[in-house]
This record gives sequence, C-alpha cells and structure tokens, in this order.
Amino acid sequence: MFFWICWAGIAPLCFLGFRWTSNQRAMTPREGPLLVLGNHTSMFDPIFAAWHLYRRCNFMASAALFRIPILGRAIAGCGAFPKEKFVKDRDSMKTLNDLYEQGEAICMFPEGTRTWDGKQSPILPGIARLIKRLDGRVQFVRIQTGHLFHPRWAKYPRWVRVKVNVDEPWQYTPDMSEEDVLEVVRDRLRIDPTRHATGFNLGFRLAVGLPLYVWACPKCFSVGSLAPRKVFASRVACSSCEAEWKVDVSCRMNPLTPDTPKFIVGEAHQALLEHFGEPPVVDREVFEATGIALDNPRAELWLRQRGVPEKALGSGRLTLSKDRLVLEGTELDVALSEITAVSIEIGSALTVRIGDTLYRVNPSAPHTTLMWAHFIARWIGQESF
Repeated sequence: MFFWICWAGIAPLCFLGFRWTSNQRAMTPREGPLLVLGNHTSMFDPIFAAWHLYRRCNFMASAALFRIPILGRAIAGCGAFPKEKFVKDRDSMKTLNDLYEQGEAICMFPEGTRTWDGKQSPILPGIARLIKRLDGRVQFVRIQTGHLFHPRWAKYPRWVRVKVNVDEPWQYTPDMSEEDVLEVVRDRLRIDPTRHATGFNLGFRLAVGLPLYVWACPKCFSVGSLAPRKVFASRVACSSCEAEWKVDVSCRMNPLTPDTPKFIVGEAHQALLEHFGEPPVVDREVFEATGIALDNPRAELWLRQRGVPEKALGSGRLTLSKDRLVLEGTELDVALSEITAVSIEIGSALTVRIGDTLYRVNPSAPHTTLMWAHFIARWIGQESF
C-alpha cells in the first residue's frame, strides 16, 4: 500500500517536474519475474527507471542509504533492500533470489555507482553471473538525460526534460557466455554523454558544486583554484589564471575570457586526469625527491560500521606515496596493497576499504574528496571516478 501511495504521489512530479517521457510503457509485463536494469545517472534513477512499470517494484540500493534514518525507512517501505559495496553480501543476494522466485520485479543499476558526467561507469561482472544463474528475464532502461537533470557534482537540479528509452523484455540464450552477456549489458545501457538538453530548459546557480568534480583549473591546472562567482553562480572562475566560464544546462563550460578553451564538464575532468598523469602526481619534482604523490595538511578520519554511527578517529597530515597511505596521528597507516577498494558515497564522502573495515577520509581545502579518490584509486589499480 505504501508503495502505491508513493507511486501515485510521484505522478505529478514525473509529468510536471521531470517532464518524464518514455518511448513505450505497454511492453512491460504486468506479472512474472523481471530484472529491470538501468544506467545510473542521478539520485532520482529509481523513479526514472521504474515508474513506467505500472507494477510494484523492488530496488537493490546502496547500504549507505539505509544508514540515513528517515530515508532508510522510506525506501525500505518502497521495496528497497540494501547491498554493501565491494563485498559479497549474501543477505542481499538471498533477498534478490527470493523476490525473483516469487515473481517480483527487481530494479538494479549494474554500474554500482552514479556517473559524474553521463559516461558509462564500469559494469560490475557479477550482473552477468546473476542473469545466467537466474535465467533472468531482463528489461533494459536507458535514462538519456538524467545526468543533465541533476549532475552528480551539482548542488541544484535543472529543469531539463527527462527522456527514458525502454527495451522489450527478453532472455539470454543458454549458449551465451558470461562475457557475451556482460557485453550486451554494456551496450544496452550506454548513452551519449555529450547529448544536449533540447526544448525549453531552465537552471540557476549552475556552477555550484562544479569544483568538486573539476578539482583543478582545466586551463592552467592549478589545484583548488576554481570557484563559482558569488553573484553570478552559473559562472566559475580560476583565481590563478583568471580564466572564466559560464555553465549551461547541457553541462557546457562556455568561455568568457580570451584564449580560454570551451569544455563539456566531462572533457574538463578528463583534461585533469591526462595532465596529472598515470598514476597521478601533483608535483613531479616533489615526487622524485620524497616519493609523495599527494599531500593534504589536515584531514579527518572516521570509522564506518554497519548499523552504528560513525566514530571519529582523529585528524592529521594525509599523504599518499607510491607504496603507502598515511594519516598521521591515527590508525590509518597502510600499504597500498592492503587497500581493497575506494568509493565515493552519499554526500560525496570518500570511503576507503581495508580488508573488512571501512574508513571515511575527509581532506581539507583546497583538495576535494573526488580528487583524493582518483589518486588513491589509480595508485591501487582501480578504475578512476
């Protein structure tokens, strides 16, 4: 009952707020087991991907969401169940199997994390094994403009029409390998990250939040020098080279100063990754002399445990060298080979997993959590953000 009350309450928001459009609704089966697989573009994706089903749907969601008291209760009431990232969560898999065997629809996002700019994140290989094991009936949903409606880095959403493409349900043939299944999933969920917002669109304060993702100036590469203008908050400027851009609803950075290149936000971020190298280093001379790739004067460390509040563990100088991650004055002093995974969680929190222990690391300005996530990830051989 709670699910259907929420579904009906969201209807005006879909048509007036999201201006939601889909290529087809009637093709979705009204009964029987169904895996709904969507690309992950924004926090609204469960609505974008599943509202068209016209049937009750269950959602596999990040366990971090369930740690937020009110939100956790609300999404659980709407059919969501938790999945811990980067570990084998047997409870989550059992819940999924039981729901599928009971003939339920289950919505999942195989990328496992939201995109920052529309570009497809790596598809987790476990989805292919799951489909093969369940002999699953699959429906693909491509959210074409969710990354423009509310970019992950942005503080405010934009009034951009949400366009969704839905494929007819189908089942993989038994002779397909897991690699073949995975390739089909990648292809069916890929969208054009350079897409323009069409029709009438509106947005305010469009540059607020951009320095989280574009953590250095894409012209002079000064770290932490970009900031939105206080009055004209759709403009972002560099305090070092004085380059300035105006951000639009299509996530274009349009230059306002001479000899300043034009970027899509994703291109600006890519320019940073290429400039700082592979694996990334902020200052090559310092690295050659000390072995330190990145250094933050004062960062905070928190312990994250399932079902309990975070615990502060101290603060101090944070350094990433070619073989260790160290936060002075705390228990975080580990070889890079001991780091299992790095992720960005709700609220742009930088989470580092060491064995079965989760730590939240909060660097001080001018560095951002996303900058540190990229550096640590590439030094341990994980995909970038």
